[in-house]
Amino acid sequence: MSAKPKARWKIHGYKGLELVFDKTLPGGYSHGEIKTLLQGLACRDYTPDEIFNASTRTGRKQGLEPRVDGPPNGNRVTIWIESGLVSYIAGYWRAGEPDVPAD
Repeated sequence: MSAKPKARWKIHGYKGLELVFDKTLPGGYSHGEIKTLLQGLACRDYTPDEIFNASTRTGRKQGLEPRVDGPPNGNRVTIWIESGLVSYIAGYWRAGEPDVPAD
């Protein structure tokens, strides 16, 4: 008999349709911690000047500002960020919610 799955964050990175990053973290991370983690991942695809410009008060934050969606708009909390090269998506899976097999 298998144990009931615990709450978790599933993080995927896609370059186009290709899965290039796959990580599962415990569900105890806050939304802010996941946003910071996704920003760090996205920064790998930027030059130092692009990071600086996107991080200053007068800069365009569009590239480093994660977006959040969740209930009532969807079934789960989803946080995502796009670097231009890779899209990083974190989804929160509740305790007991079964994993869906990958296609």
